[in-house]
Amino acid sequence: MSTGQPGTMRNSGTIPIQRIEFVDPPSVNHTVLAGGIPLYTMSGGVEPVLHLEMIFRAGKGHERHRAASHATAALISEGTAAMNSRQIAEHMDFYGATLRVTTGVDAMSVSLYCMARMLEPTLDLLTKLLVEAVFPESELAIYKQNRIQKIRIAMEQNETIANKRISESMFGTHVYGQTTVSEDVAGLTRDHVLEHYQLLGYENLTVFLSGQVQDAHLRLVEAACARLKAGAPPRSYGPPHPQEVSFQRIKGPQAYQSAIRMGRQVVGRRHPDFAALFLLNAVLGGFFGARLMRNIRERQGLTYGIYSTIETLVKGACLIISTEAAVDKSDRVIAEIHKEISRLQEELVSDEEFEMVRNYLMGTLLMQLDGPLRSMDMIKTMIMESLDEAYFREFVRRIRETSAEDVRNAAQEYLAIPNMHTVIVG
Repeated sequence: MSTGQPGTMRNSGTIPIQRIEFVDPPSVNHTVLAGGIPLYTMSGGVEPVLHLEMIFRAGKGHERHRAASHATAALISEGTAAMNSRQIAEHMDFYGATLRVTTGVDAMSVSLYCMARMLEPTLDLLTKLLVEAVFPESELAIYKQNRIQKIRIAMEQNETIANKRISESMFGTHVYGQTTVSEDVAGLTRDHVLEHYQLLGYENLTVFLSGQVQDAHLRLVEAACARLKAGAPPRSYGPPHPQEVSFQRIKGPQAYQSAIRMGRQVVGRRHPDFAALFLLNAVLGGFFGARLMRNIRERQGLTYGIYSTIETLVKGACLIISTEAAVDKSDRVIAEIHKEISRLQEELVSDEEFEMVRNYLMGTLLMQLDGPLRSMDMIKTMIMESLDEAYFREFVRRIRETSAEDVRNAAQEYLAIPNMHTVIVG
């Protein structure tokens, strides 16, 4: 990666700011293994470590029984016919490896970190978990009890309720708007988990390998993938539809502090407006020095923190503004958020602020490309959203070329207050 010709500008203080002109991702190798499994590899780094990540189309959106995806991810390492959960954990500890299985809406990730020389014994066990896990009834019962308790505790927090309500408001009954409730977990059976487990096959798989990758490692990965079952067809889902805008004020379990969420569906990475929207979000609330933080936290003292974020998913995207404030200050916080939005819709961002934000974003992109493991995380995001290396370069170019007028237009289009869903819990 390179940064092109350096230049400097000055912020409102006296510290010169380095201007980042160019960001280029490291190259990634793409091959197709037997069974049509895409394999992406990136070699490099100074430490003899590897990160293998196997991404399956087996997220919440693909489950046929509510809560099955999370249960599968949580219980897959609880035992095989030959090993119990303690033996599995001891095996990974002996080789200094870390195994993580996580699930989201669009996918399930099986992730292995290990020393390069320890890939064979750790990958062998990982593969056994993918084909021989037994999901004991006793472990499922414990899981259900603990999960239900965690959900009940979480629902005693205004923040949890606000997150749930804003998702439902923005996405309706679409899977992106669904959150797991206690009844979903209580109704889960071992057969439901085993059915979801069948999605973890090679037909639903994409593999990413980064670190000090050698040919021997590639052969091990290919052999491991050849041991996988085909995989059941996942449940499909389309993009979410726009929802009728709502304003909700809910009395929450916490009496003194309210949780505030504002948001709406927005365009995703493929849309021509995304670069301007990305910059707009950064100016509004995308980092500690953004406008919402400077005004509502630093000047007004109404909250400890307030941010805006863009979440991109495979089938959609949303922008959400999040904060917590004293109950009697909620309306004032909302008014100040509206004020900052109106400013962005009416006024051009100054050259100094615009350049500062743009350099912040370019610097963030550079940090995300620091070494093969972090670089692969970015590549993985693009691949799973059906993008490619060319997209990253095009996106960086658009960030450099987007104007203050483009950002103002994006604010008028995507931050129109009548189109913003609002939830206040407290």
